[in-house]
Amino acid sequence: MVFVVLSAALSPGLRSRVVRSWRHRIEAARIRRSVEALPDVCQAVARRLVVGETLLRALEGAASGTYLAADVDRLAIEYRRGVVLTRAAHRWADRSRRSEIAMLAAAIEMASSSVGARPELFDHVALTLRRRGELRLEARTQASQAYLSTWVVAALPWLLSIGIAVEGGEPAQVLLREPIGWVCLLGAVALEALAIAWMFRLISAATT
Repeated sequence: MVFVVLSAALSPGLRSRVVRSWRHRIEAARIRRSVEALPDVCQAVARRLVVGETLLRALEGAASGTYLAADVDRLAIEYRRGVVLTRAAHRWADRSRRSEIAMLAAAIEMASSSVGARPELFDHVALTLRRRGELRLEARTQASQAYLSTWVVAALPWLLSIGIAVEGGEPAQVLLREPIGWVCLLGAVALEALAIAWMFRLISAATT
C-alpha cells in the first residue's frame, strides 16, 4: 500500500499537475496584487504625464518597483518590437482576464488615439478603481457576516436535536433507536448540507 502511494506521488503526471497548480496559484496571486497596485500606478502615470513624459515612459516609471513592473516591461518590449501600444495593452488585458486591467488598457487606447495622453484620464481610472476596491471590501465584509449567519442557522436544528436527546423521552427514543428516526437524521444531514452549499453558492455569486 505504501509503495502504491509513493509511486503515485512520484509519478510524472501527478508531479506535473501539482507544478501546474502551484504555478496557477502563484500567477493568480501576482495578478491580484497587480490589480491592487493599479490605482496608485494610474495616479503616478497622471503625475508623470503632467511633467511632459511620454505615455510609455510614464507607464514604465509608475510601475517600477510594483507588481505591475513585469507586465509593463513586457508591454514596452512588444511596443519596441513593432506592436502598436493599444494592441499590446489589450493582449495584457486578455492574459490577465481582469476587468481592472481591461480598464487600464482602454485608457491607454484612448490616450494613444482619441483624447490624447491627458493626466485627467488616468486620474479618473484611479478614482474608479479605488471606489471598486472599496465596494469589493464592503462586499467581503457583508459576505463574512452572511457566512456566519448561515452557520448559526444551520446549527440551530442540531442544538435542538441535542436538547431532545439529553432530555430523553419518547422523541429521543424514536430519533436514536428506531429506523424511522435514523432516516430522519440522514435526511436532515443531506438537506442541511444541500442548504449550506446553496447558501454559500449564492453568497459567492453575489460577491464576485
